[in-house]
Amino acid sequence: MFLGESVAGILGHSTALFADSVDVLGDAIVYGFSLYVISRGLLWQARAALLKGVIMAALGVGVFVQVAEKIARGLTPAVEVTGLTGLLVFAANLFCLIPHAAARGQDL
Repeated sequence: MFLGESVAGILGHSTALFADSVDVLGDAIVYGFSLYVISRGLLWQARAALLKGVIMAALGVGVFVQVAEKIARGLTPAVEVTGLTGLLVFAANLFCLIPHAAARGQDL
């Protein structure tokens, strides 16, 4: 999802798509690292929390830079690319929701 949405965001001049793709990347990094440190103790967990904050801040700065570039160049989003990609992302989210909804309330 990250790669597809990033490419669509860049090609379609859509900061919303690009920002969402960066959010997906940030979530993947944070979840992966959280799983790694969960059993390593409080010091590692504190380091993970700090790293999560730094990663999300850096990704946020990247989105702001892209917004500034678009404003400076006068670029507007391509409605067709943004709309189609938005529908694909919605479908992917629904696909991911189904197993989560089925497992709701279970201690996995």
